[in-house]
Amino acid sequence: MNIKSIFCLSFFALSCLPLFAKPVEFPVSGLFTREPEPIPTVIDWDEGQFGKRPTTEYNHSIARIACLLSEVSYLRVRPEWSDARSQTLLLMGIKPEDIEYHYELNYKDPVWGYDQCAFTLAKKEINSATGKRTLIFILIRGTPNEATEWISNFDIGNNTKDGEVLHRGFLKTSLQIETALLSYLIKNKIQPSDAYYLITGHSRGAAVSNMLAANLSRNPQFNSKDMYVYTFASPNVTTDPEYGDEKYNFIWNIVNAEDIVPTVPLSRDRWNYHKYGHVLTLVNAWNIDSDKYWKDLYPRMNKYYVDFIKRDYAPFKIGPFAPIQVTRFLTYFYSNVDKYYGKILGLNKIVKKIMWKVFPADDEDPPQKEEEDSKAESEPEPEKDEEKSKSLGENILDWLNNSTDGLITYTMEAFLDMHANESYLAWMLAGDENEIFSELGSTQMLINGSFECAVFDKDNNVLARAKDSRVYYSSIHAPLAAMQIRGHLLTIGFSANADFTLVLYRGSIAPSPVSIQIEQYSASGQILSTTEKQRIGLHKCIAYKVKAGKILLDASAADIEKIKGAEKRKAIRDGDIGTAWNCMLQPEIHINTDASFGFGLLAGTQMIYGSALLNLNPNKINRSLTLSTGIGSQQNIVGPLMLHADAWCRFIWDFDNDSQVYYVPALRLTLALRPRHRWQIFAGPVFDFHIDGHNDGAFDSAITPKKMGAIHFGDSVEAIPSIQFGMRF
Repeated sequence: MNIKSIFCLSFFALSCLPLFAKPVEFPVSGLFTREPEPIPTVIDWDEGQFGKRPTTEYNHSIARIACLLSEVSYLRVRPEWSDARSQTLLLMGIKPEDIEYHYELNYKDPVWGYDQCAFTLAKKEINSATGKRTLIFILIRGTPNEATEWISNFDIGNNTKDGEVLHRGFLKTSLQIETALLSYLIKNKIQPSDAYYLITGHSRGAAVSNMLAANLSRNPQFNSKDMYVYTFASPNVTTDPEYGDEKYNFIWNIVNAEDIVPTVPLSRDRWNYHKYGHVLTLVNAWNIDSDKYWKDLYPRMNKYYVDFIKRDYAPFKIGPFAPIQVTRFLTYFYSNVDKYYGKILGLNKIVKKIMWKVFPADDEDPPQKEEEDSKAESEPEPEKDEEKSKSLGENILDWLNNSTDGLITYTMEAFLDMHANESYLAWMLAGDENEIFSELGSTQMLINGSFECAVFDKDNNVLARAKDSRVYYSSIHAPLAAMQIRGHLLTIGFSANADFTLVLYRGSIAPSPVSIQIEQYSASGQILSTTEKQRIGLHKCIAYKVKAGKILLDASAADIEKIKGAEKRKAIRDGDIGTAWNCMLQPEIHINTDASFGFGLLAGTQMIYGSALLNLNPNKINRSLTLSTGIGSQQNIVGPLMLHADAWCRFIWDFDNDSQVYYVPALRLTLALRPRHRWQIFAGPVFDFHIDGHNDGAFDSAITPKKMGAIHFGDSVEAIPSIQFGMRF
């Protein structure tokens, strides 16, 4: 039996029902579904839900249908209404003559240009909770695989220059759809106030839906009490300070906190872009009880996801941490919209160039489903030698993936899954509104200074550590997240469903200043507040313990406790954060005031290391050579300032005297400033010891350049000083 026959039988059976208030087996297919044929999925379609409750109350039954319609909106129209979107609308009881597709777009249009998107308008007479009523469907497609609409996505509008408060690309597109909607209503002789409206979309389609709904609510012909608006993964659309006003409470924006797209354009600092209406956040590993998520909700959701994508759902497991860091990074380089549109390094110009590279100008809309079908049904290609057919890049990727136990593949899948509408639909089907949404936020701790730290869970397991102010990424374990922001500043992200303890220490002689600041975020990753900086001094004799996790959600400051003695030593030992015996390997280059220069290597630990340095004098390069070997030790003085003490035995070759070798004891004391983790800039005195009758030849002016004033130790020993400047890295 072919698809057309199955569809006709399904439609006939469904048409026998008195009301559309029963489960319907809808054909699910979208941008990322893997099966050539739609996946049959049972979803309730209940017309009686319209008018049952105010549009300002969330309705999960309508939201599920909206998510399904957003999914199938990515598909192009097939002949004879055989595509999954057409089948879905017909199964809902909509007549073919009442469906109007706007999928043939002319991006060279002088009015709309690139600021367009494909959408569907349809109508149906329904038996709503308030009686017979016309339901208007406005289904808006997300971004296709072409540069034009992507460029519109990034045309956010320069609100600091022109006074605009609306995303320019989304605004123009919403006006295009509003124009088409008014024309559709006139053509079908429908008074705007006599109908209900279901407006939905995913990603770009969600943002345009959000903007369109807000526009219509300000139009006196329409009433927000009649509009059911459910968006999925909507980007931000406005800098209007009234974005959260109750007049927009009929708009429901469903987001995944792990998804980067709903966080752009940026919302923090001087950007302040937001969405109109409510934001509902799907559950993740950070905002709900861990056992509930992994043992109950995730398996339920994954069952649907495997049907759609043919593999397991890959969450990031760190809540909104990644999107927050992207926002932090972008606001650091582009502090306002003016810089975003900058002439030289403006991100808007860079993105446009990238889009045209990724999607050349002659690209068409996303491949039609029938093209995928024909490919799937074609004869299998002859088997190839996989190793020979793979490019160098693919082989390197495979090696990295194997070396990290599949982390590369998992991360790539997670980047897809965070935003795919299939993920949103799977969550919507996995449970009701009391199960799949969470309002639990999260916190991040910004630590700045020179320090070592370790984070423990309630069972005293180490989840992350940092040494010399640098995060050891290999030590990080979920549910914790951490990232180096710059230099001596790092951030640690804490979920709100667990308790953590942070231990801070620095083995310095004098107290090293360290600041701690807490950022508090909503469930969706919107920054809510930032505490004042708390300053502490770390040194050899004390450490600090900080409580984190749930306790920080509403805290006005971090709970910091000083620890000493045995408790301090145990915390340092358990966290493995003492740096004195850490292995190090540091190349060094230097120049002396005696005009010589040198290079070499330091290897060992902070407490004791060996060194081998070669010195040359450019004026006497063919007459002598100096090799310095010995041992040294370094101590933290305060913050990034360190003291190095080296004891050497210098071997000086005199090439003019049958390569005679002289032995010269030497000491070096240098102060080193560490602006970054490994880099050190240092300076200090070097003392070469002249012992009469033993190494006189080494201090001959033909070998050693002019000396500074000598320091005498008795009649036979003197120290010849010089000053050395250099860098270690």
